[in-house]
Amino acid sequence: MILSIPRFSFKLGNQQKSNRKIYATDVGLRNTIGFRFTQDLGKLAENIAALNLLGSSDELYYFSNAGECDFITKKEAKFQAIQVCFDNLSEEKIKKREIRGLLQALHGLNQKQGMILTEDFELEERINGKKILFYPLWKFLIDHS
Repeated sequence: MILSIPRFSFKLGNQQKSNRKIYATDVGLRNTIGFRFTQDLGKLAENIAALNLLGSSDELYYFSNAGECDFITKKEAKFQAIQVCFDNLSEEKIKKREIRGLLQALHGLNQKQGMILTEDFELEERINGKKILFYPLWKFLIDHS
C-alpha cells in the first residue's frame, strides 16, 4: 500500500539513516482516505510520477541538500534527476525554487541535464551550463509506458 523512497547518497549508511519519502501505491485509495483541504494536484502528480519511475528504473531515490529534487533514477548505471511541479512556473519565485533543487542534484550527480515535469508547460533552457527540460507529465507518462 505504501512506497518509500530513500534519500540519495553515495554512502549507504547515509541513505539508511535519512528520512524516506512516502507515496501511495494506489492513488485512488490515497484520494479517498487521504486527509487534505485541497485537491493538491502537485502531490498527486508527484505520486503518479513515482509509481511510473519505480517501474522504469533500477533504483529510485530523492535528493535533499539545501534544496530538494523529487527523484533520482538509476538505470543501467546512469542517473537522471527529475523534479515535479504543478505550480505556476510563470511565478519567478516558484520557478527558481524548482530549478535550484534540480541544479543541486545535477551538480551532486555530475550530470548535464535534468527534467521538470509540469502540468502543461514545455520548454528547454540552459542554466549554469545545465540543460533543463520542462516537460508535461502526461507526455512523460506516454513516453515511458
